[in-house]
Amino acid sequence: ANAFLPGAPPKKAEAQMRALAEQIDGLDAGVVVVSSENFESSDPVTLAAAVDRVLAPRAGRIRLIAYVRPHIERVVSSWAERIKLGLFHRPLDAYIERTGQNGRFLYHDRLQRWRTAFGTAFTVRPMIRAELLDNDVVNDFLAFAFDGRDFRLTAPVLANESLSLRHLALLAAVHRAFAREQAAPSP
Repeated sequence: ANAFLPGAPPKKAEAQMRALAEQIDGLDAGVVVVSSENFESSDPVTLAAAVDRVLAPRAGRIRLIAYVRPHIERVVSSWAERIKLGLFHRPLDAYIERTGQNGRFLYHDRLQRWRTAFGTAFTVRPMIRAELLDNDVVNDFLAFAFDGRDFRLTAPVLANESLSLRHLALLAAVHRAFAREQAAPSP
């Protein structure tokens, strides 16, 4: 997905796609899933062209799915993730103000570019538990990936639980303290 970010060298994207195609060629699989949250920021036109050139000739049916959270949940989730990673240390209202200026949470235009690039092969699903198969995104995704064929999970799906506001505040304080102690960020 990172090879298709705006500004990425086109030769890198082509090389990555060819490497992926070689991996897929080596598999004995009826379904192959390529997944990354970073596709959200990828250029769908460049990706669609690479898929047509490299993957489509060796694939049966190529489909894409995007899960979209309601705006408030998405903003809060993104803020919490940045707090956990130490990338942002300020309150939620500061994050909303910052991201409100870059249009990151305005979905329509971005999703329309994907629809234009991939047509009906592109599906958007709401990330609302009540709308998902068995109220679970994993089951919903697998039903999409296997095109409605029966499947069975062999391990329980782990809950992706959020940290409490208290834990987020503590984590932000820890990150701020580390930042004060280090002259340069540590890997």
